[in-house]
Amino acid sequence: MLIEILSPGSHPRDRVLKLEAYRKSGVPNYWLVDPVECTIEAFILNNELYALAAAACGNEVFSHSAFPGLEILLKDVWFE
Repeated sequence: MLIEILSPGSHPRDRVLKLEAYRKSGVPNYWLVDPVECTIEAFILNNELYALAAAACGNEVFSHSAFPGLEILLKDVWFE
């Protein structure tokens, strides 16, 4: 599992270049956390391609079927 915390200016690198590198390396779970947009996106490697498995934004609760019992209250994550 790999979690990237995006920073301004890193979006193209993280969403394209790194995603492709991790896909080729076989990283099964790749999450992107964007503190500016207040989003979490979780991708899962399926048949050698990443598919969006879960996402949440703002003050929602993030959960992921591959991690039973995991619930992240996003309102507790973002700086106000």
